[in-house]
Amino acid sequence: MLVHSDRSHRLQQILERVLVGALFGYVVCSVISITALQTAYILALVAWASRLALQSDTRQVRVPLLLPFSAFMLASVLATILAVEPLESVIELRNVFEALVFYLIVNQVTTAHRATTLVRVLMATTTLMALYGLSQSVTYGVAFRVRGTMDSKMTFAGLLMLVDLLTLAHVLSRPHRRQLLWAIPALLLITAALLMTRPAAPSAASWQEGVSSSDCIRRCCCWPSHWACSSSSSWSHRPSKAGR
Repeated sequence: MLVHSDRSHRLQQILERVLVGALFGYVVCSVISITALQTAYILALVAWASRLALQSDTRQVRVPLLLPFSAFMLASVLATILAVEPLESVIELRNVFEALVFYLIVNQVTTAHRATTLVRVLMATTTLMALYGLSQSVTYGVAFRVRGTMDSKMTFAGLLMLVDLLTLAHVLSRPHRRQLLWAIPALLLITAALLMTRPAAPSAASWQEGVSSSDCIRRCCCWPSHWACSSSSSWSHRPSKAGR
């Protein structure tokens, strides 16, 4: 019995290390690859569930917002069953379980030190990706909309915006001067990369084309009123029956 307890304790320690490593992998991969991000949080969820099974004590597990999440999941299952193509809907139903990451963070990021470390790792990784994105604008030209290692530039822009606001909040919280030495340059680099995800300014030809298009639209929109005014004017100048 003692040997079994010792093995269980060692296995729990291994799962704890896997869980912490998967959390850091989740943070790092969040701005690098969606596939790697999904792999990391699935590994973390499996390690967490395995450790809970070994502990056989779920009373310490915190599940806030359980009722809204359960209602949303029930509605998603009903929508999947009643869908026109249930098979495709069942495949997409897996996205509902991404909300379990919320409970993973709530139960595993329980100290200020771990939360601060994860946030700093996220800001550092995003700064490196911002540098890579800026190098893309140097390589392909200013008109190129940077996307980092993401397939979609909009996804990269959304992630940069989130971390940019997080870094700004960190700077405004007035941390120690040593932290400002890296936080402010990180904020500037992430903001610069975020601006480079926007479309480039229109050229002279596209501006002229836009003006001609808007002028054409204005003429088309004003045409009914112009026709009505012309018709009323011509009708007012027609001779009356008494004058004939």
